[in-house]
Amino acid sequence: MAPVNGRSEEDLQTVFSRLKHDNELHRDDLPRALELLRFLQPDPRWIEQAYEQFSQYSTLSQDEFITFIRDYEIRRREAAAVEFKRLDGEKTGSVEVSALMGLFRKFGLEVMPRVLRDAVAEAGRNSNGGLEFDEFESVFELIQVREGFTKRDYDLFMDVFSKFDSQGRSGFISTAHFISILHWLGFSWTEESADDILRKVDLEHSGKLSEREFLCCLRKVREQELEKIKHALQREGALDYQGRVPVGKLEPVFALLGYVPDAEPIDEAVKDAGVTGRESLDLADLWEIFTVYRSREGFCAAEEREIFEAFRQCDAAGVGTIAASDVGKVLRSLGCPTAFEVRQHLLSKIDLAGKGQLDFVDVRKLVRMCLDREKIAMRRAFEAKDPEQTGEISKEAVFEVLNRLKIADAAEDFPAREILLELVDGDVVDLADFLFVANSLHKAARRACRENGGFSTTELRELKLSFQGGDRAGVGEVLVGELLRIVDRLFPSLSRDAGRRPALERMVSEIGGDGVEFDAFLRFIVQCRETTDQFRFEKEEAAIKQTCFSPEEVRQFRELFLAGDDGDHELSLSEALEMVRTVLPICTKSAEEFRAIFLSITPWSHGVDGRSDQADFPEFLVLMRQMMDMNFAGINDHSEKIATDPLSVTATLGWSLR
Repeated sequence: MAPVNGRSEEDLQTVFSRLKHDNELHRDDLPRALELLRFLQPDPRWIEQAYEQFSQYSTLSQDEFITFIRDYEIRRREAAAVEFKRLDGEKTGSVEVSALMGLFRKFGLEVMPRVLRDAVAEAGRNSNGGLEFDEFESVFELIQVREGFTKRDYDLFMDVFSKFDSQGRSGFISTAHFISILHWLGFSWTEESADDILRKVDLEHSGKLSEREFLCCLRKVREQELEKIKHALQREGALDYQGRVPVGKLEPVFALLGYVPDAEPIDEAVKDAGVTGRESLDLADLWEIFTVYRSREGFCAAEEREIFEAFRQCDAAGVGTIAASDVGKVLRSLGCPTAFEVRQHLLSKIDLAGKGQLDFVDVRKLVRMCLDREKIAMRRAFEAKDPEQTGEISKEAVFEVLNRLKIADAAEDFPAREILLELVDGDVVDLADFLFVANSLHKAARRACRENGGFSTTELRELKLSFQGGDRAGVGEVLVGELLRIVDRLFPSLSRDAGRRPALERMVSEIGGDGVEFDAFLRFIVQCRETTDQFRFEKEEAAIKQTCFSPEEVRQFRELFLAGDDGDHELSLSEALEMVRTVLPICTKSAEEFRAIFLSITPWSHGVDGRSDQADFPEFLVLMRQMMDMNFAGINDHSEKIATDPLSVTATLGWSLR
């Protein structure tokens, strides 16, 4: 049989198999089937008319379903021909491209002008000319195939789909990845909002998305964002008489979608979206601005240059990539010191295949994810002080929050209190003003960190105190013996671990004297930090190799580990047992067995029974592997909940992924 306007019989059979129940497809599932076959906004009238021949049944067989789809397509094409003929008032056989927007709208499709221009150009036509009906049909099909996105967006989305297809060309991704994909693409969405979209697409609760369903989800994301913008602007009276957005209202629009607006990258996005000089913008213009903004991860050109320079410094060979183990250096040089485990967690979202190499685009995305963590923490801290959800907190509460976020003293030349008092007249601060102040402090903190050689203001202050305490003679120098005592306190594993101590001894031998002055002391601390991170990196790689977990499994276990971590990047025996109890039936005997397993994989120290009662992430991986190998307490029957949905476990425990 002939294909249905680019849809092969195999496509139709695949959709039928996806939605069938007892080898029949219910009538209520037809709109869903049409969407999966790239019929955007299925028309209820055509569904009713095409279904009339089967009206005595509530379900269709596969052959009947294929017949229905062909009939539906005939009706769609006939309706399009009628509208096309109506628009061709001069009977030239063609319609101006500029008139097609109304035709698409007639079929329930709000096609972006740039999408239409791209599709027309790809069909080999001039967007200033006219289209014959068959050419219009080609453009229409192209727009439907891409769910109304530009070729650039479509190619990006397909590339991301491939990255997250953990089975490798399986044609599906897990629904659990959807929120990660939105964050990957730069959307500032919550898990709850993402789940709402999934419920509208994954109606069978299969837990997986095909390419078509994935694109459908992203289309619904776009529609929801645009609707959210439109309704909010109407509510605020921010639209002009034509229903357009004044350019001066852009920053509130960004804030509305969950971003912390920054004028410079927004202005650059406006310029490069091709809408400079306009006094007002329509929703299509807004979407294009957001597309440009997200493609740059929200950075302005100057910030991109800084990131590239930091990247280039680590790409000494000029090969265009850096080792994943060098990411810490890049982040510190940019003023974003990030804990090792957090870094590894973010890396797992970038380097999905675990190749251990990142290009500039990857690094830029990772920097943005680091900054996103700051912004999420800022919002959560504000919300914690506003349990009644009034949208306001007191000025004193603001300073409590800033202290908790450890940014109140972000930079000595940035007086947060004075700035806040100038910004706000009353006694309360709303979320927008709070985010402005907190974000400004974070920027000041990053600037100070860059100026301090990669040390935060607090770190530098503490290191000065350590140096002064070690400078017994008060001569501006710390002797090697005192230096080693400081290292033992700051980097105990480097000092006490027999396998790591030779590296410390080598660094000490390179000092070339009896002691170090402050600048040399700081360089030595940097060496210790980077060496410690390298050892941790190697230990983790060895644990992954030993346990044979896939990159995806490692990522999911890390989420679980980080959620239970109280900030020291280790999981205690009691924390681990509490976590396991949420999914496994643990009796007293099983608890003792778990304790023995836990202590068997942790290193000797001054902990319980001479062993440490703290496990780092590599040890946690070994713990999980041992438990699964011996099917501890029937863990393999519950492994899906632990390994594929770690956040459900942490929610039960009241933990949150920081």
